Amino acid sequence: MGIKQKFIILSGIVGVILAAVSVIGYFTAYSNLEEVLMQRLQRQSVLKGNQWMAGCGRKPSRYLRRLTL
Repeated sequence: MGIKQKFIILSGIVGVILAAVSVIGYFTAYSNLEEVLMQRLQRQSVLKGNQWMAGCGRKPSRYLRRLTL
């Protein structure tokens, strides 16, 4: 097998590895981003709920207080 064929095979293997790592990184970053955004949205909704309840003169429930911690 010549040097040119070895180089082509090595390039193909490196390309496949690089593509696999890129796909794994993309899906990992996407799932982490989704999780962080959901936590922030939940925290904001709990804070707004507490503000609304305080404006009504009511104490926030234990469930709402637990979510804000």
